[in-house]
Amino acid sequence: MIDERRLLQPEHVQPLLAHIDAEEVALRHLRRLLEDLPAGVASEDLHRSFRQRVDDAMQESIRLAEQRIIVLTHTGRLSGMRPEQITLTGLIRKASSKTVPALVSAQRRLQRVIRQIQSLAGVVCWVMNESRSINATILQELLGQDNSDRYTARGQRSLDPSTIRFETRS
Repeated sequence: MIDERRLLQPEHVQPLLAHIDAEEVALRHLRRLLEDLPAGVASEDLHRSFRQRVDDAMQESIRLAEQRIIVLTHTGRLSGMRPEQITLTGLIRKASSKTVPALVSAQRRLQRVIRQIQSLAGVVCWVMNESRSINATILQELLGQDNSDRYTARGQRSLDPSTIRFETRS
């Protein structure tokens, strides 16, 4: 029989659980940003702003994931685990019966929101690329020139206002 006193107790994993809660909040914020995509691709300025907000949320999520590794390592050392064994699943194996439900619940919540973001990110990427492609095609038709002709070698727009035709009837 395993001595419960040698296993991770609830007070040992409290900092880890608090960190996972904070990480989940940040990931849910990222998910909400991705879900708000339609408002983010209406114009080039909105597109840039949307990308910046998503990039900022991603950087925060990456920072929290890196910090999770530090907290996991500290918690794993409390249980005498070797560094290569320290994972959330490994900690669950070293946890007391009182601690296991909280760790399993935290792990499932984190995995669920990560899967949702991965799925949503693929869709968002496709929509944004298609939107850019459609906008480029419309602009090409309006201007009557290839995309490569719209910019000079120095990267400045080479638009001649007289080449824009709106094909309206008077």
